[in-house]
Amino acid sequence: MRRVTRRHLAALAGLGASSSVLSAPGAPSFAHGVASGDPLADRVVLWSRVSGYSAPVAVTVTVARDASLRDVVRRYETTTDASRDYTVKIDAIGLEPGQRYYYGFATADARSATGRTKTLSIDDAPTVKLAVVSCANYPAGFFNVYRTIGNDNSLDAIVHLGDYLYEYPADGYASSRAAQFGRLSAPLQEVVALADYRQRHAQYKRDPDLQYAHAQLPFIAIWDDHEITNDAWTDGAQNHQPAEGDYGARRRAAIQVYREWMPIRDDGPAYRRFDFGKTATLAMLETRLAARSEPLSYSVDLDPLRRVVQTASGPRELPSLVDPASNTRIDDPARIESLLAAGQAGVDYQYEPDIDRFLATTLADPQRELVGAEQMAWLDGICTESPAGHWLVLGNQTLMSAVQSPNMMRSLSATERNRIPGFLQPLLPLTRYSIPMNLDAWDGYPADRERVFDRLANRSNNIVLAGDTHNAWAGPLKDRRGTQIAYEVATPSVSSPGIETTLALPAARLQTLFAAANPHLDYIGFGYRGYVELTLTPATTTATYYSVSGTDERRFSLAQQHRIRLPKR
Repeated sequence: MRRVTRRHLAALAGLGASSSVLSAPGAPSFAHGVASGDPLADRVVLWSRVSGYSAPVAVTVTVARDASLRDVVRRYETTTDASRDYTVKIDAIGLEPGQRYYYGFATADARSATGRTKTLSIDDAPTVKLAVVSCANYPAGFFNVYRTIGNDNSLDAIVHLGDYLYEYPADGYASSRAAQFGRLSAPLQEVVALADYRQRHAQYKRDPDLQYAHAQLPFIAIWDDHEITNDAWTDGAQNHQPAEGDYGARRRAAIQVYREWMPIRDDGPAYRRFDFGKTATLAMLETRLAARSEPLSYSVDLDPLRRVVQTASGPRELPSLVDPASNTRIDDPARIESLLAAGQAGVDYQYEPDIDRFLATTLADPQRELVGAEQMAWLDGICTESPAGHWLVLGNQTLMSAVQSPNMMRSLSATERNRIPGFLQPLLPLTRYSIPMNLDAWDGYPADRERVFDRLANRSNNIVLAGDTHNAWAGPLKDRRGTQIAYEVATPSVSSPGIETTLALPAARLQTLFAAANPHLDYIGFGYRGYVELTLTPATTTATYYSVSGTDERRFSLAQQHRIRLPKR
């Protein structure tokens, strides 16, 4: 991490990231806005946070039918204190289905803004309209996507598929223009401890566009990895180092703060169900912490896969070799021995990993899982109970579609390959093979993906929602026999940069290459930030991809990028 300068600290002071861990109490306020979430037909979670107190404080929560909060439906009295970072959360029960409500919070000294929310319908055939979002990186740019969604009065809820925030330090991922935007991350260091997570959540909740979206619509949210740390799994994470302490403690702190600061119910598992009348059921999956096996890595897990060859000196465990001139593998033991003896193997020839063995054994290991037995049984029950004509929507963090990387060695010029960042250069030769693009997604857990497909195969009209990649994707999901099981709709990011930024190549060029390598996909959208509007009716599902013109400033325009219409099968 580079040294923190006075300039950094001055920029940070303008962010307004209020939190009990940042400063002494000031004037009482509800500076972090209001939010609602986890709506059901008769209840919804209401959330806020009080600032400016150093002792337990009494809070009144009012639920009404009107924005002036005069036609009161429910009133709750509760208290909060430092043990939960002065956040306030209540489950407003006894509400009517399919209705909009208004709510507000108050102490003896302060009153919050008024929020608006909506319960789920129980009608026989309601139209359900959801905004689907993922991956909002504060230092990368403004949250114009949230502002747009908050302005849409036709929506029923916002489905957030994870990476609600990022844990990196102020000079970390996607932060090159953060000072210019006035959006340096707080705290400046990487988020590791309880106080760090609270401060980072506080900063995000001070963003005016995110506050606006929360105040207009209920969120149905699930965490991905960055709410904890990058590429998290059950017992570790790529972005957790021994010097950062015990991973279990970090994970517990992250989840405690997530539950404090998000409008979700504190009891029960992270996976949960939402019924939208007889039109659709939304099942939010948790595929990150409860059961996820450690993600595989090409740079680590391919290296030890050696081929045993019989040489003149006896059996030796060696990789095979590939002749770069002819791009053919050399399997003849005598020739391998001759090349090794001549010292040419590492110069004129390159080692070739045993891709076939890796795909057939290591990657396909049936013990590798994302979902876990308990959640799989829960999904079984939903598939059994859900009527045949009902849309079943799985809200899921990572891409379920099989996505292969294009052959970068053949498709890109040497100049284009040289633009790709150094940390990715060693992986470029591997793209000569038909390999999955991302082993942290479902492509890294094909056995568990098939187990999910087995559950879904007994019913029709299945939709899978995904985030994580920062780009847009759509296409049919087929099992190992080639039978279509579901259809996947994957949203672009709110502000996190896409693969075109990571690879430092033009979006249109990459989109063409990925489309050619993945003809089974119906849509691939690179180069824009946005969201998906999912409209479900008794007869059809429509996924409309929207983009904002940019995230560099708060003035922006909205455009439709693509639309997919799926009739019931």
